[in-house]
Amino acid sequence: MHTPEKGLEPMPQTRDILIVDDNTDNLRVLTGILKAHGYEARPVSNGPMALSAMDARPPALILMDIMMPGMDGFEVCTRIKAEARTRDIPLIFISALDRLEDKLKAFSAGAVDYITKPFHEAEVLARIKTHLTLVRARESLRESEALNRQLFKSEGLLRMSAAIAHKFNNHLHAVLGNLEMAKIHIRENPSAIQAIETAMDSVEKAARLSSLILTYTGKTKTQHTPMDLKRCCAIALSEIRTELPENIRMESHFPDIELPIQGDCQGIRQILKEMVLNAQEAMTGGGCLTLNLHTIPGSKIPGTQRFPLDFIPRPGFYACLEIQDTGCGIQPADLEKIFDPFFSTNFLGRGMGLSAVLGMVRSHGGAILVNSTPGKGSVFRICFPLIPQETASAQKALSSPSP
Repeated sequence: MHTPEKGLEPMPQTRDILIVDDNTDNLRVLTGILKAHGYEARPVSNGPMALSAMDARPPALILMDIMMPGMDGFEVCTRIKAEARTRDIPLIFISALDRLEDKLKAFSAGAVDYITKPFHEAEVLARIKTHLTLVRARESLRESEALNRQLFKSEGLLRMSAAIAHKFNNHLHAVLGNLEMAKIHIRENPSAIQAIETAMDSVEKAARLSSLILTYTGKTKTQHTPMDLKRCCAIALSEIRTELPENIRMESHFPDIELPIQGDCQGIRQILKEMVLNAQEAMTGGGCLTLNLHTIPGSKIPGTQRFPLDFIPRPGFYACLEIQDTGCGIQPADLEKIFDPFFSTNFLGRGMGLSAVLGMVRSHGGAILVNSTPGKGSVFRICFPLIPQETASAQKALSSPSP
């Protein structure tokens, strides 16, 4: 049936391969070859079983016979390629059919390769390795293109936000100055003074919004000094607990040691308040809000669902503030938009809340990690770099799992 050959190196990681063949000997041999080289092999003996296995868990690659009773390999391949969820999975036919028209039909059905029986172990492994490498290359290319699009959008938003905020501030100062002058000249007219004071209040609110827009860029001039993140969060929590609705339960788990960072305590408190408000709005029917503080090595900070997009972890440890809710969750398509200014899935929107949070985190040299499941809730992990000389103490507190 085959000629065993040694010397091919296994793939860097185990990959799931579905084997479809009505011949039990072929299934046994192929399964043995794949497992011996570090693959996860799932053998099935007919087309319907293959389709069921695909529905349960799409594999990384498919090895399939053609001549099978009931539903042949061509039909199974056609059905797989007709589904958006499975059409990109590489399928290699392994068949005793050696005619040119059979091979052409196989490629027309959507196969990426064709191996004739009796097969050689080295040939099968080489072709599997080639096609899995191509799959990973395509995935990397798609991720790179998506990241470039997001970075381009993010950079554009930053430039636009900064330009608008600066020009907006200039106009607001002019309006406010003229209103103050008008107020001086009409001291004897109470109704006019009241109208001017109302206008001045509106101008000040607009100025605060402009300040939030600048905060989104992460370039606001804020004094950062050594501070204990745990103590700062504890102060903020004492204020937040009094404002939570009765239908939301809050839990907090903080370590016994200090978590020293270079930061602005007022800004950290504002970050925590905004994140709690965000979680609160996701739990309109009530739920549980859990706050955790722990440490994580920079090398363990994942690269996916991480904001800002251009964040690069530095060596050493980070303090991680984790906010977990049991709310409505975030749709996957919305994850990369939630920190855009004024983006919201709510009708009224939340203004600059999360955008300002990202800006403040960016100004602290940190990052936000997001994990969310629609209908089950979200976890936001905000990472701040620990002061380097304290990383030895931080390592002792490394007890929580990495995000």
